[in-house]
Amino acid sequence: MDKPPSPKTTAGGHVPPDVDILLSRMLSEIASDADIEAYRDMVLANGEVVDVSEVTKSDTKAEQLRKAGNRLYHARKYKAALGKYNEAMCCAESEYDPLAEFKELHKTVLNTNTEIEGSLKACAALSYAVLIKNPAINSSLTTKSHHRFLLNSLLHYTRVACFLMWNSHVNLSTTSTGHVLSGLTSVGSLINHSCDPNVAAIYMGGRLKFILLRPIRAGEQILTAYGPTWYDRNHPPVTYSFVCACPFCVQPSMQHWLATGRELSLGAERNADMLLAILQDEAFNDVDKLHAIQQYIQRHIRFHPEDTLSRIMTTYRLYLLEMVKKDIERMGREAAVARVFE
Repeated sequence: MDKPPSPKTTAGGHVPPDVDILLSRMLSEIASDADIEAYRDMVLANGEVVDVSEVTKSDTKAEQLRKAGNRLYHARKYKAALGKYNEAMCCAESEYDPLAEFKELHKTVLNTNTEIEGSLKACAALSYAVLIKNPAINSSLTTKSHHRFLLNSLLHYTRVACFLMWNSHVNLSTTSTGHVLSGLTSVGSLINHSCDPNVAAIYMGGRLKFILLRPIRAGEQILTAYGPTWYDRNHPPVTYSFVCACPFCVQPSMQHWLATGRELSLGAERNADMLLAILQDEAFNDVDKLHAIQQYIQRHIRFHPEDTLSRIMTTYRLYLLEMVKKDIERMGREAAVARVFE
């Protein structure tokens, strides 16, 4: 009977590869449009990575872990708290029936995101390799079609899970960090996406901060970009798991969008030249340059959308990211010093 290859056993003295390393290998060696079986075969060839023991289900244990996670969360030890929450999920209550939730997954209509398809296939392949180690599951997979069905189902669930969670897999700058930032936030979840945002969402020090990109009128909706903005011209196009209907996307072309704005006045053009001179002058520090950009945007936002103004706004976002990066590094140094003198 035709079945997929069996996982390889660990040879004597062989150190199993780290899951992150295996994920990186899959994403670099396998094309994102390749069949998911290619991802599965690489995972099974390194089967020792997914040697995970089954956790005994226990209401008491799950509750203890959740409470421990809550204490860590209130102590601002977010990474440790997340670990406890994940453990609690593994100890999911013995009476818990996930069938109803799985039914909801099948109702979800997806707009596939090709940019992260390779990552989704890799995650589905890892889940598959873990599940087939369960004797009850493996014994029910008697044909290649059964294995293929499980693999495709896991890929669908992975796509849906990514669709349902708030995510910004694209960095605000033109270079990706390689990390995925996902989370459920009380206020942040209320702020919708637009390719022409008026705030930038930046995660910093355990908090999600929203920084104004341009003035907001009373009654205007606060919007952020889940990925690149319309003026991030050098960034490759991104496909979201939804159809964007922002003011930019409803226009038939970039030319039509820019036509909704106004040409810069002579005074605005002169000020743009002065701003460029300030940005190129090493006598000004980053804070001075940031303030100069803010003043220009506040003074001339009435011309938006406009080509020169959009390039200035791109520069503003990059300066914001650089300032946040420096603040995070400073906070890290201060935390390290505090630990030394505890």
